[in-house]
Amino acid sequence: MHLAETQISLWFPWPDAMCGASAMTGDSDFRIRPGRIRSTRALWDPSYTDESWIKDRVELIPRLLRRGYVDAQAGDPQPTFPAERPRVRIDYICLSAPLAPALRWCRPWITEETAAASDHLPVLAEIDL
Repeated sequence: MHLAETQISLWFPWPDAMCGASAMTGDSDFRIRPGRIRSTRALWDPSYTDESWIKDRVELIPRLLRRGYVDAQAGDPQPTFPAERPRVRIDYICLSAPLAPALRWCRPWITEETAAASDHLPVLAEIDL
């Protein structure tokens, strides 16, 4: 059996005029963080219009689900961002419909090391093959 791993990374730029800081300063700049936290709604909220230069609805997760993918954390969704005190869920594992019944569990990997390694927590899943 061949397995393929896909990671989708999104970067929501915040121009200087919107936040008073360079978009390249990253999430550690507290002037940018409120907008970045709000922008995560673009992943799952079909009514949210992105505040950045995108100025449109992104709807990434709803689009994947409409195409038949299954949210591996649908039964117990947990926040993953910001890592030190997660409040919103921005990390997902989506499975194809044929693979979904093989899912055993899915959850964020929460340790001191994972919280320090990134601004959001990794998500792990165990799948029986």
